[in-house]
Amino acid sequence: MECELLKHPEEKKKSLETLKNSASPTSEKYKAVFTLRTFGDPEAIEYLKEAFPYVDDSNLLKHEIAYAFGQLKHRELTEEFLLKVLHNEEENEVVRHEAGEALSNFLDEKINEVLEKYVKHSSSLIAETCQLGLHKYREREIALKRCGNQYGGTIEPAPAFTVEELRENFADKFTDSADAASAAIAICEDPSIELFKKYRTIYYLRDTKTRDCLQALGKLLISQKTSPLFRHEVAFILGQLAPESEAVLDQLRESIYNESEHEIVRHESLMAVSSITKNKELIRSFVGHSSKIISDSAEVAVDLMDYW
Repeated sequence: MECELLKHPEEKKKSLETLKNSASPTSEKYKAVFTLRTFGDPEAIEYLKEAFPYVDDSNLLKHEIAYAFGQLKHRELTEEFLLKVLHNEEENEVVRHEAGEALSNFLDEKINEVLEKYVKHSSSLIAETCQLGLHKYREREIALKRCGNQYGGTIEPAPAFTVEELRENFADKFTDSADAASAAIAICEDPSIELFKKYRTIYYLRDTKTRDCLQALGKLLISQKTSPLFRHEVAFILGQLAPESEAVLDQLRESIYNESEHEIVRHESLMAVSSITKNKELIRSFVGHSSKIISDSAEVAVDLMDYW
């Protein structure tokens, strides 16, 4: 689909028009963002920047634009924009988190000076995102080698551990009865272990993707011994692992239906479920939810079931 799309540059202008049209459904605007991200050239990037204020009523779409900029290799065209989003205290925390993660992908010392300012921010999403970015820079040699090599070149916020690294770093978690998946749960639920290492651990689980590893991810998704940012990353990974992640569909449902869960986690769980099941009614029931990002995610997820 992507290669065929690139043969039709006129789709860029159409996508911009869709994004600027207030009457366009959120699901159509979401696909327009995807189209422009797929082109990923300077013109498409300028169109995404131009569209940003026109989708101000949708934190889902603004967060998708910030995510796109973090995945594209045009720092000179996007850095100033992303910095403005991160600095904007009036902007939604989910959107600012995504801008911070996008900036972290540039692995630049000057950007670290900016991230440092937010590591104790009152929003845990923003604070933890910036903490992760600083750690990723310190581990940049490994990050450059291991991030962005799978799942369509998606650039991860942390490089996966190998099982050897996991055992070397956390020998105390590998008891006589504990396998790597069980040890991973213990690592990720330990409040004394830094978040970056927990991220590297869940990406180990993703890359290993045995049934035990999938079950470990499912348990971590609904564990209250972890942070919302962490749980949202687990849900994102489960979406990547579809259809194998059907094994933990019950935990994803629990995440979606949990009204006390942060909206960023429920959003990501909805998107993951849409990749696993064709049960539109389950997802459609969240259209119109009081949380706009959950409602928008449900609308988009239902539409994508047919689109893909």
